[in-house]
Order: sequence, then structure tokens, then C-alpha cells
Amino acid sequence: MMLSEAQLQAWAADWLDLALPYDAIAHHSSNEGKRGWMAQKAFKQSGAKKGWPDFEIIYQGRAYFLELKSAKGRITPDQALIHIRLWDSGAAVVICRSQDDVEKAVRNFGIPLRLSVAA
Repeated sequence: MMLSEAQLQAWAADWLDLALPYDAIAHHSSNEGKRGWMAQKAFKQSGAKKGWPDFEIIYQGRAYFLELKSAKGRITPDQALIHIRLWDSGAAVVICRSQDDVEKAVRNFGIPLRLSVAA
């Protein structure tokens, strides 16, 4: 079943909380959404980066990133630039378009899981 980006994001938030080992943590950075100009200005001043991936996972002192997209979704130029900067800084970034992609990415990061998508 193909999910919208919003559906995939909601699923991933729940699944990561259940599936990651207790010594790993995932966080969603909410960069998306409409804001008034004053809220947007305050958001930028707080240090938010345009194009930041949807989820960061911290495990054993390393940072890993997941960018979630629908089946037809495309990354923006801002996202592409941030992905390159994260890779250059030594962090892995993976674009995921499905629940299986999310699990595969986390496993490829070398993070043991307590739960499988198929479960």
C-alpha cells in the first residue's frame, strides 16, 4: 500500500518509537507547514535549517537521517543541499518512500531493531 508523505511520516514516528533499541532515539524536525511571516522569522532565528530531513536517529554517538517522500515526491533543492552537507559531515541520509524503505534504511545503518515492518 502506497502512503502519502504525511501518512508515512505518522507511521514512521510510531514505528521508530517501537522498533528502535532503547539506546537509540528518533526525532522529527517539523520544518514543513505554513506559518505567518512573524512565526517564520522566529523559526529561522531559532536555528532551523531549510531542507532538514524529516527524522534524525541518534545511536551509539552517530547521527542518521531519514527523508520521507511519497512514491512520486521529489526532494527540493534545499533538501539536496542539506543532504550533501550532512554526508560531508559524516552523517548518512536516506530517502524513504515506503515502510519497507524505512526499515531497510535503519537496518543498513547497523541499528538493531526490536520490531520488523512485517510483524
